[in-house]
Amino acid sequence: MSPATRSAGFLAGWIFPSRFRSRLACGLQGSLGFLLGVLAAPLSAELPVVRLAHVFPPGGKAGTSFEVTVAGSDLDEAARIYFSDAGLSATPKTDDNKFTVTIASNTPPGVYETRFVGRYGISNPRAFVVGSLPEFIFPPTNTVISSAIALPLDAAINSRVPPNAVVWFKCSARKSQRLLVECLAGSIDSRMDPALILTDAAGRELERNRTGGLLDFSPPADGTYFLKVSDILYRGGDDYFYRLTVSTGPRIDFVMPPAGLPGTKSNYTLYGRNLPAGKPAKGLGIDGKPLEQLSVEISFPSVPATSQSATDSSSSGSPRKTSPGWVPTPALPAAAVVDGFEYRLSTPKGLSNPVLLGFATAPVVLEQEPNNKPSQAQKIAPPCEVAGQFYPAGEQDWFVFDAKKGEVFWIEIFSQRLGLPTDPFVLIQRVTKNDRGEEEAADLQELYDSDNNIGDREFNTTTRDPAARLEVKETGSSFSALNTARALSIVSACAGKRPTSAWSP
Repeated sequence: MSPATRSAGFLAGWIFPSRFRSRLACGLQGSLGFLLGVLAAPLSAELPVVRLAHVFPPGGKAGTSFEVTVAGSDLDEAARIYFSDAGLSATPKTDDNKFTVTIASNTPPGVYETRFVGRYGISNPRAFVVGSLPEFIFPPTNTVISSAIALPLDAAINSRVPPNAVVWFKCSARKSQRLLVECLAGSIDSRMDPALILTDAAGRELERNRTGGLLDFSPPADGTYFLKVSDILYRGGDDYFYRLTVSTGPRIDFVMPPAGLPGTKSNYTLYGRNLPAGKPAKGLGIDGKPLEQLSVEISFPSVPATSQSATDSSSSGSPRKTSPGWVPTPALPAAAVVDGFEYRLSTPKGLSNPVLLGFATAPVVLEQEPNNKPSQAQKIAPPCEVAGQFYPAGEQDWFVFDAKKGEVFWIEIFSQRLGLPTDPFVLIQRVTKNDRGEEEAADLQELYDSDNNIGDREFNTTTRDPAARLEVKETGSSFSALNTARALSIVSACAGKRPTSAWSP
């Protein structure tokens, strides 16, 4: 008997009656053999995966240097921070996970990518904002209205919200001064879902926004006004950061037409708020707030590629280089086909927000009202790209073009892919004349959502924008009707080929 078996038999005789000794000895011997086998087996392991949770502050002003702190997991032996633009650089400090970031003065405003590089490689990307306004960092100690922090106008505030709390700010404003309050959070990789409430000194609520959008406020009288900021579910912590601005500068909501041919220069109409020398846009508003309009001349780059530097023109006609690596393209995967460049309006109050102007592949035609029924259909000549609006709500737009037997047309809508809450519908009809010379229309196709998904769940490319191939079986005229319940859209019809882009504001 082996020593292991004798030991097992002794234990069995001491603890258990003799009839269990043999069975227990065999069991222990088998268990010891299994344990030795496990210990002798080779062990496998994986290196840690570096993960960047956030960078704070999440942005800075061009032409400045400042300290940032990075947080995440497995951020060992920091080597550097990688940015998606050469105008940004970072130098590690002696403290763990702290860097000095320098932004070159000629770096265009925008959102860039930043990654941590350390012992375990390069991390996932996080958003980093380059702005043109003065920057401030405030600790989240202003959790009661009596400790409200004074907000400087036309500046960017970087801060966080604590859990189960709100933070308060105050600002002085003059009667009828138009203030634009914006809180960036989710769009810069914060976990915060911001809610904003604006009150007067007496605590009366004047404006609110619970969707993280824009507060457009014109004070009814000179005085001090209070802004309450929180996460909509009152969550908080280090990952719940935000950038807050109260601006008197320009903001562009959309441009008409929203596209142009590469290498051309033409007049475009900006619609927005606080536009210098802007005129009231009659009948146009967003969320009950009136818009202004301003005509400017814009030069389109000659090369329609986002990898190329683009030049825009301000209202004064001075060109400005924009970042070759960033345009404000909507985030839907299906929007990857959208090709355009960034435009900002330069004013004495600073630069406006960016808007995306598209590169057209055919002449751009503006929708002409009235075209709300078949008898008023607007005549177009493909190939072309039609820029129009669904305004007011529930409107239909009708277009007509001549088509010969054997011709092939592609009709495609770009609307939801431009970030708009639309669900367009297209009806295509063939129009002929009977023996009495009367026009008769027959339905050919109804176009709904585009279900083509090349990326499965990970990169879902389906969209509510319709697209279809139309092969003409019989010579005649074709009506195209567009309809949607909300917002804006555009139709593009190109004979003989499929357009690469078509645009709407």
